[in-house]
Amino acid sequence: MVESVHLVKGAIDALLDRNCQDAAVYKVGSFVGYTDYIVVATGRSSRQIKSLADEVESRVRSLGGKIIGVEGREAGDWVLVDCGGVVIHLFQESSRDYYKIDELWSSYKVAPEALK
Repeated sequence: MVESVHLVKGAIDALLDRNCQDAAVYKVGSFVGYTDYIVVATGRSSRQIKSLADEVESRVRSLGGKIIGVEGREAGDWVLVDCGGVVIHLFQESSRDYYKIDELWSSYKVAPEALK
């Protein structure tokens, strides 16, 4: 089984490769029981959100990880990619502002370069 920290690094690399905006990582494993990390990123359009989701899925699989599920791909304003130990939320800016997910997890934020 692939460690969550390797999957989160791969997901961040995939998102940055596809020019996401405002990527953030939250280490929530000590607080929630369903995942170790939450990654949040913004795309400029539904098309970019879908592209970000595709790239994350591809990268996670190439690292030996599994995709548990993907939700919201059809609408494209908020796509969730569940990789087990890492859950990735991909938003258009208006949806990210509306749901305020960053505020919810702010005390668990970690810098991507600090992941070891």
